[in-house]
Amino acid sequence: MFLDAIANVQTYLAWPGIPLLLAGVLVGTIFGILPGLSGPQAIVLLLPLTIGLDLGQALVLLIATQAGTYFAGSLTSILVGIPGTPVNAATILDGHPLARQGKAGVAIGASGTASALGGILGACVLMLIIPFAQTLILSFSYEEFFAIGLFGISLISLIGGARIKGAIAISGFSTEEGKKSDLVTLLNETALLEVAKHKTLRVVERDKLDMILKEQEYALSDLMDTDKAITVGKLLTVHHILTGSVIEMPNSVVIFGRIINVETGEIESVAQVIVPKNREVKALL
Repeated sequence: MFLDAIANVQTYLAWPGIPLLLAGVLVGTIFGILPGLSGPQAIVLLLPLTIGLDLGQALVLLIATQAGTYFAGSLTSILVGIPGTPVNAATILDGHPLARQGKAGVAIGASGTASALGGILGACVLMLIIPFAQTLILSFSYEEFFAIGLFGISLISLIGGARIKGAIAISGFSTEEGKKSDLVTLLNETALLEVAKHKTLRVVERDKLDMILKEQEYALSDLMDTDKAITVGKLLTVHHILTGSVIEMPNSVVIFGRIINVETGEIESVAQVIVPKNREVKALL
């Protein structure tokens, strides 16, 4: 079986196999980069050109075109945030935030590597299972394909429905001087606990927030600036960011808190609490 596969590959890549392979990848890349176009449209347009080719040469051209669209579609997903093809929609979730952090090359490299390895391993697995799965595959008809599609949609609604949440980053409370105290720690932990109770919200890990702050060379107190808070929120790909400050007065402690909508820049909620500076509060400070 393997010897037959190697012999077929040599046959397909014989002249003019290599030029057809490169042409297919080029056409697929163009169709993959343009949102709204994908592999099927490219293959339909190329079908008339395959009339004068033999079966092996036509397969090389069409398969290369289809494969080229998969990787090229990830380029616009990563760089622009718009999927070039439907299969690249998931690439936006991790790829576009990396691009906004200045790591577009890393995201494109990971996408290209995954695409290449996936194609090679997929071809090997397909070659191994075809002799055993041929009967099962040929027995599938319209009813079976409809049932599989319906099952997939139902599974997405069951599993994905519970995961659709608004994402929020809790930058926490800080003093103007950036001084750490037990009171600030208590406020931060309490805010995290209260937000985590809401099942419709997904709280972003604090490590990710600290990494973004370090990369942007921001201090935690800088997030009281709405513009900087929005910048950090967009890099974290969250919908809201909770931030606050603690101001120590001679006889009291004033605590400000606010929730900023990252998309619109609006301050959706504001809270202020004045705590008398008694013995317990002084101990926390």
